[in-house]
Amino acid sequence: MFHGAANCTVAPDAIRLAASGDMFGELPAIDCPVRIVYGTRDWLIRWPKHYSMIRRQMPEADFVPFEGLGHLVMSDDPELTARTILEVTAPDRVAEPAVA
Repeated sequence: MFHGAANCTVAPDAIRLAASGDMFGELPAIDCPVRIVYGTRDWLIRWPKHYSMIRRQMPEADFVPFEGLGHLVMSDDPELTARTILEVTAPDRVAEPAVA
């Protein structure tokens, strides 16, 4: 995975964008529950710095920290990631996003 990313032509731009702190830009209105999961050891998209704009744009979003995980939470802990997604997307569940 890392060898593939090393040859990715947009990787340097993505790293520069992450360093700028303005990664998410302006988002359109979203009218469904939103859950944003982040790794507390993500050195690319840092909490809370990189999330301040998205928190203003989606104040009703549910922000869920994955303690000790990095940038690719789905690789670090696929089962936890899947369970966390299913908590808000499974057909038999009705979830309201928590106020962040």
